Amino acid sequence: MSATPSVTSILAPDWGEDLSATELIAQEKSNLHKELEWLLRMEVPAVFMQLGLMLKDCAQTLAGPSGVSSAVAQASVFTAPITNTSDSVKGFAMLEGSRIIKADVTVRFSKWNKSLPISTSITSKEPWILSQIQNATNYVQLALSELDDSSLQHGLFHTREQVQSVMDRVMAFLRKAQDQLLFQSNLFPYNIDDLQLNAFNPRLPADLFVDFSINYAALNVSVYACTLLGTNQPARKPSSVARKKADMLIGYV
Repeated sequence: MSATPSVTSILAPDWGEDLSATELIAQEKSNLHKELEWLLRMEVPAVFMQLGLMLKDCAQTLAGPSGVSSAVAQASVFTAPITNTSDSVKGFAMLEGSRIIKADVTVRFSKWNKSLPISTSITSKEPWILSQIQNATNYVQLALSELDDSSLQHGLFHTREQVQSVMDRVMAFLRKAQDQLLFQSNLFPYNIDDLQLNAFNPRLPADLFVDFSINYAALNVSVYACTLLGTNQPARKPSSVARKKADMLIGYV
């Protein structure tokens, strides 16, 4: 004759056999409420702290080195060739954060400037600033500011709606940052100013412009040959600029 041991499940609390259905439901709600309180007090602040560290690292990568050793700064510089299938545009660019600190560009068009090449350079003294990366960095910083709120640091969450509200704001800023790195800026020719023109040495001819932008996380180099329309020709675009050559990609991490 063998005895079968009594096994009590540890997956469900022992509420006894004398509780009514209403009492069981009330007990379950109480346990769920205690579990939610524990999550809000212990888990959510820890997860938000980890997310904040990841966003700080992301912001530092986008912004580039500041106050770091030369070895670390050198490791954060990305260099890639500028090429296209027809070899009408060649060169290289060095990217550090939101700045192109060095670049050599040679342009040769068969129907422009009698096919004579035009060469120019960018140096760290007059870097080219990529506003899209600057904007992405600012959006990441705004997301961080939501996580750095004093109530988050002390775990003062009382409802899941509070957590959802914070995450909605954080994700809204991160989506805007992502859009800056995915979609090419179409500001030309309105983004032409002296700061950008002065970045090139020697200065480009008046009818040639080189533009740098970000498109799907890659540095996009666009070259424009510009022609002024005659007074008897209707302007099809307010810019009165004809785009002759564009879209050479170099890698960007």
